[in-house]
This record gives sequence, structure tokens and C-alpha cells, in this order.
Amino acid sequence: RTETIKRIRRMDGFYSEPKTLFITERYGRSFSGRTLAKAFNSANDELGYIVERYYFHGLRHTYAYTLCAELLRINEAKRRAGEPTFDVQGFVQERMRHRHPRTTDIYLKKAQREKVLFSKSVNDIFDQFLFRT
Repeated sequence: RTETIKRIRRMDGFYSEPKTLFITERYGRSFSGRTLAKAFNSANDELGYIVERYYFHGLRHTYAYTLCAELLRINEAKRRAGEPTFDVQGFVQERMRHRHPRTTDIYLKKAQREKVLFSKSVNDIFDQFLFRT
């Protein structure tokens, strides 16, 4: 993406970079949702994902959840170091362009629940390993 933008700026001094992630190689314009969906579905077909249908929009959910989980991890490290933490919900809400905080809460609560479950699983494994009889 960066190289495409540089190349197009050299050719067209008035070019302004779109805010979208995926741009065309030739003109540096945003792809339409339909074009992205077709490319994604074509890749799914080539990989053989026939039983279950995956959609390009699903990557947005994956990104939101992963972002929440990572920011929670960073905040925990900051908290332990006595450093100020930041507003995970506000950051993710703005980044995802959610109108309502409750939409962002879906991902945030899932990330928090899975963090607790993971910690419990790791603790159970250590307990079994350390306290075997």
C-alpha cells in the first residue's frame, strides 16, 4: 500500500490517500465492497473452504476482538508497572467507527472473558504439574 501511494503521488501531485485499507494498485482508489467480497470468496474457494462459508466482513470482527484482547494485555502491563492506562473501549469504538459503546462492548467483554478462561486453564495446568501425587 505504501509503495503504491508513493508511486501515485509522484505521478499525480494532487492525489489524496483514501482512508480505506485496500486500494487499487493502478490508481490508488478504494476497492468496492463487492470487489473485495469476490476476491475473498475466490480465495476461500481455492483453499477449499466448502463446508463453512467465510465472509470478508468476518475479518472486521476478528480485528475488533484481537484489538481488544491486545489492548487489555497492554493495559494490564501498564497497570502492573504503575503507569497510566488508556480507555480501551473508547479507542476501539473510534477505530471501528461504532456509533454505540454497546457494540464495542461485545468484543471487549468476549476478550475479557477469554482472558479469565485462559488464565484459569494455565493455572490448572501448573497446579497439576506442580502438585502431582
